[in-house]
Amino acid sequence: MKVLKNIAVSLSAQFEKLANQFENHEAIASSIIKEVEQIAAKSKVQLNQVRASKKTLNYDLEKTIQDENRWIERAKKVHEIDEKRAIECIKRVKTLRENKKDIEKQIKEANTLEKNLVENVEKIITKLRQLKQQKNTLVSRQNCAEAIGIFHNCNIDFGFEIENLFTRWETKVTEWEIQSGNTTYESDDIEEEFIKEEEREELKSLLDEIVQKEYERKE
Repeated sequence: MKVLKNIAVSLSAQFEKLANQFENHEAIASSIIKEVEQIAAKSKVQLNQVRASKKTLNYDLEKTIQDENRWIERAKKVHEIDEKRAIECIKRVKTLRENKKDIEKQIKEANTLEKNLVENVEKIITKLRQLKQQKNTLVSRQNCAEAIGIFHNCNIDFGFEIENLFTRWETKVTEWEIQSGNTTYESDDIEEEFIKEEEREELKSLLDEIVQKEYERKE
């Protein structure tokens, strides 16, 4: 927990320092994220060192227990025929037992340290993931806001300009089509005759309808 508290204090100080020097929030966030990444890397290295130390301690403990048992067996063998040698064996047993207690204490401390480091690394990694996500989200929001701001701050009617652009484009394409001999736009006398005839029939039909209604009204 102390490690995380120190990280929080360090990050806060770093943020204040950078905030006073820069106005680029993205750069500040990137700097903070980089520092957290360094802290995470150091914590992982420390965790690996603790685990390596635990492995060595467990090996030493196993060897100490084996040596203790061996000297106990030796003492048993000679205690009836050579008490002096048996006592020397027991002296070594006593020393080995003291060493064993010391190693067991170190292993217990290493287990506690390993547990704390694992928790801290997990919290740091989670925080790092959150920081990166927040940065990416805010960068996207900032870019969007800047784009919208540019759009609104321009004294140009974009709707009119875009529509005008397509109108000019269509006009130019039509000119090219006519110049290239596209028959779609060539005069068709027969079609014009049919169109005029259809218009006359439509007008005559409308006239007959009006006259008929007027006639019925008078009756």
